[in-house]
Amino acid sequence: MLGFQARNIELDDPGVRLAPEALDLIRSADSDIDGDRDAGATPLARRPLAVEAADGIALLRSDTDEPLALWRGEGLGRVALWWLQDTHPLVRQGEPGTHAGLWSTVVSTLARADTHRAPGLGIDAGPHARRVLCGLGNEARVRRPTAGGSSC
Repeated sequence: MLGFQARNIELDDPGVRLAPEALDLIRSADSDIDGDRDAGATPLARRPLAVEAADGIALLRSDTDEPLALWRGEGLGRVALWWLQDTHPLVRQGEPGTHAGLWSTVVSTLARADTHRAPGLGIDAGPHARRVLCGLGNEARVRRPTAGGSSC
């Protein structure tokens, strides 16, 4: 599934706490977390999965150093598999900065700037008039406007 291998496992306790390193990263993403007492103390639940990816990078870890989410590059983007069950208990237990910082960190890791834009077509030129196409990469090709789409 998108380069991930996941299998069900037995868990004695599905409760986890976020790793101190994850909390440090979250704190750097959201300055309001400094006001949270005992940030990261709220236990969260995880799904009973073991996930692997040959090129996977841990997006989030527990305090026992288990990955709770992995991401990997896919084409021009990134995909992630997340098996932390819910994060809303952080807000209910008085850690809204931890919750906000967690999601800010996750989204900023997975979001990528749009490096491919549609080419600029310039002004609307009529038939047999010159048209300049801006922003085309080296791989751009021109095709005939036929059903076969063969290249010129």
